[in-house]
Amino acid sequence: MVAFLLRFVQPWWLTVAVASLLPVAIAVWGGRGRRKIGPVCVVCRSLGVVLIAVVLARPELLDSDGAERPWLVLRDVSASLGEQGGRAISLHDGIHTRVQSFADKLLIEGQKPTIHETNLSAALRLTAAEARGNRIAGAILLTDGQFHDNWSGAAKLLRDDISPAKLPFLIVPLDAPPPDARVADFRVFRPLGDTSEKPGATRCNLRVTVDSNVDCRRIVTVSRLQPTPGRLFEKELRLSADRPVTLRLSDSIPTNRAGEWKAKITPTDAIGENDAMTAALWARKGEVAVVAAEGSLQMPGSSDLQKMNVTRIQGEDAPNDPVGWANFTAVILADTTGQLLNPLQRKALSDYVRRGGG
Repeated sequence: MVAFLLRFVQPWWLTVAVASLLPVAIAVWGGRGRRKIGPVCVVCRSLGVVLIAVVLARPELLDSDGAERPWLVLRDVSASLGEQGGRAISLHDGIHTRVQSFADKLLIEGQKPTIHETNLSAALRLTAAEARGNRIAGAILLTDGQFHDNWSGAAKLLRDDISPAKLPFLIVPLDAPPPDARVADFRVFRPLGDTSEKPGATRCNLRVTVDSNVDCRRIVTVSRLQPTPGRLFEKELRLSADRPVTLRLSDSIPTNRAGEWKAKITPTDAIGENDAMTAALWARKGEVAVVAAEGSLQMPGSSDLQKMNVTRIQGEDAPNDPVGWANFTAVILADTTGQLLNPLQRKALSDYVRRGGG
C-alpha cells in the first residue's frame, strides 16, 4: 500500500479560506429583510471560496516513503571547478539532502583532494548501492564534466540495476568559472637571419599572450631574469572577455649565454597559478662543462672534445637552475660517489637534460 502526504507550496494562501464565512454572514443579514438566500446557495459559495484558496496554495501529493528519504547530492570539488564546487543547491522546503563530495575519490567532510583528478565511478557506485538499499529518494550530480576515469561500467550498473522511474537522477552542469585573467602563452625565439647590431650579442623576440574570461584591467610586466636582470615592459592593459591580447617585444643577450624571461600580470586573482610564466633561450655558442672533484678527472682523448672550449667546474660551483646549465653545449659529469652535486643542483641538471641538453 502506497501512502501519500499532502503539502502546500504556498500555504499562506489558505488564510483566504476565512472569507468562506462571508456568504454565511450575507445570508444571515439578508434573512432579516425581504430577500432570503437558500442554504444550498450559501454552501456552494463558501465551498467556492475555499476551493480558490486551496488552488492558490498549490497543493502537492508526496510519496510518504520518498519524503522521508534524502536526496543524494554528488558534489564535484575538483580543482577544475575553482569556487564553483561550493555552490549551494536550492530545493523545496521539506526535501532533505545528503551531500557527498568527490574528486579523485569519495571525500569525507572537510577532506581535500590529494591529486588533480576527477573520477566519477565511485560516486555512481555509491548512488547505485544507496538506491538498492532504498535509502535515497533521488540523486543530483553537480560537475563540470571533466572526468579522468572510465566511468562507463559504473554508469551501466546504475542504468541496468536502477530504473529511472524509481530513482530520479539529475545533472546540474557547472559552467560558470570564477573570474580569471591569465598569461596564456609566453615564448622567446631567435629571428631568422639574425643580424645583431652588437658584436657577440644575440637578438631575441618575445611574444606574450594575455587572456581573460571577464572584462578587467591588469598590469602586464615582462622582465629578464638571466643573464642580467632587467625590466623590459610594464603597462596596464584593459582586457575584454575572451579576446586575447598579444604583445611582441625584443631583447638581446650575449651569444654565449643562456637567457630566461618572466611575464606576469598583477594583481593576482583566485587562480593565481596562471598569472605568471617563464621562458628560456639557450646559448647559441656554448661551452662544454666538465663537472668533477678537483684533480679527479682526466680529460677524455676524443679529438672532437679537445677542439671544444671546455670549462671545468667543481661540484660546489655547479649551477642551481636549468638556465645556468643551458650556458653549456654539453655537460660531462664525473661523479663516482653520487655525492658531488647537492639535490638542487642535481634537479637542475636533470631538467636541463629533459629540455634537450647533452
